[in-house]
Amino acid sequence: MNQVITSPYHETLSWFGFIAALAFIIIGVVDGLRAFIKGYRKKLPKAEDSIPSNSQNSEDWDSLCFHAKKVIEEIIAELPDEIRSEARQVPYLFKEHAENEHEGYRMLGSYHNFIPGRKSEYKGPIFLYLKTIEEICMENSEEFETSVKTTYLHELGHHFGWDEVDLVRHGLPSGRPPGG
Repeated sequence: MNQVITSPYHETLSWFGFIAALAFIIIGVVDGLRAFIKGYRKKLPKAEDSIPSNSQNSEDWDSLCFHAKKVIEEIIAELPDEIRSEARQVPYLFKEHAENEHEGYRMLGSYHNFIPGRKSEYKGPIFLYLKTIEEICMENSEEFETSVKTTYLHELGHHFGWDEVDLVRHGLPSGRPPGG
């Protein structure tokens, strides 16, 4: 039978290793609980809050969001009463770019839960793709604020069930892709 020979020195190292490992586990659990509690208590975003950007220059992103929000709030304030009250219930969110675009067509915005011919009971949300809007404005020498206004009103029209033809009938731009 094999015997393991230990010395007081080895025993001390074993206990020290055990205590150190236990301390690291406890520290990890405590840090994990702190992170969980912080995350759990974290303020939920409002509908108007932007979706976090992966942009390298967050100041530019913050500035785009600030200007877009200001334009949208001004638009909503100028809407007729019955449309204004409905528009305030439809959340709008900002993203840099759309995830799914058709080749040769860049999306400036989208309305989720569009139901042709009737007002949506789902309340959107409206997404505005601010980096795409900014890029197209720079390419075409257009005003960012004007494009945000046009895009927001277009998507709000979808909330009321207006398809591309209805949007034109109501004086709003159609966002129909070329050949679509």
